[in-house]
Amino acid sequence: MSAANIFNIFLFKNYFDSISISLIEAAQLDGCTDIGIFAKIILPLAKPIIMYITITSINASWSNFMWPYLLMTDNKLMPISVMLYRMKATARLDYYMVAIIFGMIPPVVMYAFFQKQILGGLNIGGVKG
Repeated sequence: MSAANIFNIFLFKNYFDSISISLIEAAQLDGCTDIGIFAKIILPLAKPIIMYITITSINASWSNFMWPYLLMTDNKLMPISVMLYRMKATARLDYYMVAIIFGMIPPVVMYAFFQKQILGGLNIGGVKG
């Protein structure tokens, strides 16, 4: 579902447009096929944008609130954002704060784990202009 998000499509298009055409031409001169160019040149250069889209998609589904709040009635199946909202009125403040911290752990860990891949795209060099 997130792959069809128009924002993600524009991000991919703009990122692929920014890749230097001289890299592709050099690979063609070396005899690389179109699939080889895509697999060996384009995909490694696109790793930062793929990681960014992956992280934002996972984060969006993790923090999804409105749709599960409107439709779900079983407490065992609700996402943490809905559980926190429903817990706010009945739970003690210290339990509520602990639940909020546990709800924040997965996105923070995911960002810390993928931070190197995202920022690594800034250092990828190619052909000098």
